Amino acid sequence: MKLVKCFILILCANLVMQVAKADAKLALVKSSLLLDITSVNQQALIAVGERGHILRKKSAQPWQLVASPSDITLTSVTAPHHNKVWAVGHQGTILMSPDAGKTWQINFKVDTDSPFMDILFFDENHGVAIGAYGLFYRTLDGGKSWNKEVHPSILLLDDQTYLADVKTESDELYKEEVAALQPHLNQITLLNQNRLIMVGEFGLIATSDDKGKSWQRLDEIYVGSFFDVSAQSQVIVSGLRGHIFYSEQPLNQSTQWQSIKVSEPVNINTAIKLPDQTWRLFGNSQTYWKWSVGMQQAEPVAQLKSKAIISAAIFDQKIWLVGDKGLEQIELPESPPIQ
Repeated sequence: MKLVKCFILILCANLVMQVAKADAKLALVKSSLLLDITSVNQQALIAVGERGHILRKKSAQPWQLVASPSDITLTSVTAPHHNKVWAVGHQGTILMSPDAGKTWQINFKVDTDSPFMDILFFDENHGVAIGAYGLFYRTLDGGKSWNKEVHPSILLLDDQTYLADVKTESDELYKEEVAALQPHLNQITLLNQNRLIMVGEFGLIATSDDKGKSWQRLDEIYVGSFFDVSAQSQVIVSGLRGHIFYSEQPLNQSTQWQSIKVSEPVNINTAIKLPDQTWRLFGNSQTYWKWSVGMQQAEPVAQLKSKAIISAAIFDQKIWLVGDKGLEQIELPESPPIQ
């Protein structure tokens, strides 16, 4: 009997230790570098970040640490249709979850040191993933296969002119030079059902009318990198040292971009539109800003604990943020009453 009691006590002690370790690891991950966050049908929230960390939260429930099939840093996550969730990251890695983020598997891996930076799906089967040095892959069969694409039309005009000359001399050299000149592709999003916008290095803003099969580079409005593009009735592009611009849709070569000023010359990493039709701008600062159409300068709102916010999502009447200090939340402002 004493042996049974001792065994039960040891078992209980081991369980307590395991729970304590799990809680400690969860707390550590929640405060570690996280790079993107998205909602799954407004039923769950998924955050991803360094070392392959994946966090999941259901409505009105605490965060849980989800087992990840990779320890590679994850840079972006999206949940476009039903319960399928996709994440991309360093070393050309693509992960997929078939059950709203509960379990994950490696879907595809490119033999490269370059990271994927973003992923977008048009429907359950058709999607594209983009990244550093022009990394661009497409699937038409729900991730069963991914095919590489190269798009010379997103290059600077001088580079395109140079390549046209090279192509007359050698197809092999042309392919090498196209690959070498490709800019970092940082983010891609839908303007409407078929139209895309993509931003990246060297002031890249490009649009596509055929789901990314061909691209038109828009006139340059800034020579530095753009990190984020957010598109609703307005389109906001943001990047290095507080360079933020907006325009009304539709976009074309004659689009007039308006500058949005912020009180600090910091990188702006993400912009999110709230139900009250105002925007919140977050970046490499503890300050975040409020902006709406007609304002030339965004208004500082408050200070955050994080020194760099990378992404934001609305969930459970809160704005959830991820960045260098992990997870953070702020209250969603009440929308004005309908007149």
